[in-house]
Amino acid sequence: MSEHEKYEQVGRLAEEYSTLKGHLAHVQERLNKAQGAYGTAARVFQTIRVEGEKLIVASAPPQNIDGLLNNHELLEALKERDRLNGEIKAVADRLRPLAPHLLG
Repeated sequence: MSEHEKYEQVGRLAEEYSTLKGHLAHVQERLNKAQGAYGTAARVFQTIRVEGEKLIVASAPPQNIDGLLNNHELLEALKERDRLNGEIKAVADRLRPLAPHLLG
């Protein structure tokens, strides 16, 4: 592999790695929001009421519980996280020998 081809490959892999990390961050943010919503719902379950299409905690001031995922959504988010982690590892394994300094 020529030096130019090596740089092109490193660039492609680094871009793919970065894109996958961005997607993973988005999925993880969604899971973190759901975790917080589930925690809130569990703590105040007896005081939850429905207003329109929203779950509201009867507190002062009333607090909206958003971010809850149904079973299917949660399963899909967890599968997506696992898939992305696998892809990130595979790209990192290919990138590491070419440019270990990029993975810190």
